[in-house]
Amino acid sequence: MTLIAHLSDTHLGYRQYNLTERERDFYEAFNEAIDKIISERVEIVIHSGDLFDSSRPSTEALLTVLRAVKKLHEKGIKIYTIPGSHDQPKRKGLPPHALFEQLGVRVLRASNPYDVYDNIIICGVQYVPGAFKPVILKKLSELARVAEKYSKRILVLHQAIYQFLPFDYELTLEDLPKLFHYYALGHIHKRILQNFGEGVLAYSGSTEIWSRDEYKEYQRNGKGFYLVDLSRDIPHVHKVDLESIRPHMEFEIDLDRISLKTHLAEILSKLARFTSPKKPIVHLNVRGTNINRQELQRYVSRHLSPRALAIRWNIEEKSLGVLEGDFERSSNISIKQLLKEALEDDTKASFAYELFSLLAKGDVEEAKELAKKFFEEGT
Repeated sequence: MTLIAHLSDTHLGYRQYNLTERERDFYEAFNEAIDKIISERVEIVIHSGDLFDSSRPSTEALLTVLRAVKKLHEKGIKIYTIPGSHDQPKRKGLPPHALFEQLGVRVLRASNPYDVYDNIIICGVQYVPGAFKPVILKKLSELARVAEKYSKRILVLHQAIYQFLPFDYELTLEDLPKLFHYYALGHIHKRILQNFGEGVLAYSGSTEIWSRDEYKEYQRNGKGFYLVDLSRDIPHVHKVDLESIRPHMEFEIDLDRISLKTHLAEILSKLARFTSPKKPIVHLNVRGTNINRQELQRYVSRHLSPRALAIRWNIEEKSLGVLEGDFERSSNISIKQLLKEALEDDTKASFAYELFSLLAKGDVEEAKELAKKFFEEGT
């Protein structure tokens, strides 16, 4: 029996809300996953991208991976990974994963897109922006031709699929070769399992809560990794949950209907019954008329701060009709969809969206590099 652990989107080094404690949470979740993988006695570990949150990870993030790699190799466990959308260099250069190739980690990318282990071929493509869809389609076609002669075939990708993320995707299910037995996917942070091709398509999801809108999905389906048994005709996939996830709690406060004092009493009562060893991150959605924000935040923080790691605010003043809050709760209007409708071409729309995103963040040099690469490809 060949047993594989599939995990993804560990985002090591991410300091959510600029909190050191949140950065440590991501390390703790990763280390818990590694310990559980070892206890399951797997032969292979596959990481589907975004091992790090940045292509220039901190020393602590690198050391965390180094320790994990050593532990896995002491047990004779093979490791395969691909660069993702966060940890792949935006310009030419090696990804941080390359540091671990000397320790036997196989980084599947353009120069080394597949490896064979015990007649199992493991093919991988590093993250490719949607603007370069023809490039990834060509790579997938080439890998399919190489893979067809092997008895077991695995494809590792870090891409969003339209059927699972229709507002921001790079590929559709129809774009994927159908001959693989296990599709180890990353990029989407929730767990997804579906029969596909010769076997199973799987997003293992992220190992921690990277954005607040992931918490409800975490409550339904957990965070962790997949164990994959390749000995059957159709791979058997079993999820393994992590226990170190810091909780998030969300509360609605309507000041026009119920007094703040009553709301606070209810929130404090729920926090008092909370049993997690980690203080939660509390999200407050406040609605009301003519809100004194400074006084509100000072009063609430005085009561809640002892029981919460952080308080995140989303305030809607009815008198102004303006919504203020985290970027994560911003409008769901799809710029990408608007561009598709205007340009009537998926590839050009994806390029325009990528360019817009870089310029919006002030990454002018990376935007220039993207534009140069796009036109060099002749698309």
